[in-house]
Amino acid sequence: PYVRAFQTAEIFCTVLGLPESRIKKTEALKPDAPPRQLFEELAKSKAQEVICFGHGPNVDELVAFAMHAPKAFTELKKAGAACIELHTVSPPDASLLWLMTSKSLRDLD
Repeated sequence: PYVRAFQTAEIFCTVLGLPESRIKKTEALKPDAPPRQLFEELAKSKAQEVICFGHGPNVDELVAFAMHAPKAFTELKKAGAACIELHTVSPPDASLLWLMTSKSLRDLD
């Protein structure tokens, strides 16, 4: 729902060779949205792989919710990334595969 997150999604589409029509906007990534809302939407989508673009602290709360943590335990900064593997989508049950800072991601070049 936010301009910068949408622009980042557009960049990812370009880099990955995906059509921008694959980008779906959702209110579930807004800071005031309950984490459960995103996972309910994902369950309806039947997608096998999803990349979400959002803002902190909402993304940290989504990671915590998926892993049954009582509160956020990550603190993603601008352009940071987290990869979770969902074993079930709704209700979510996930494993954290990795976290990367924006610097670490730039160093991948």
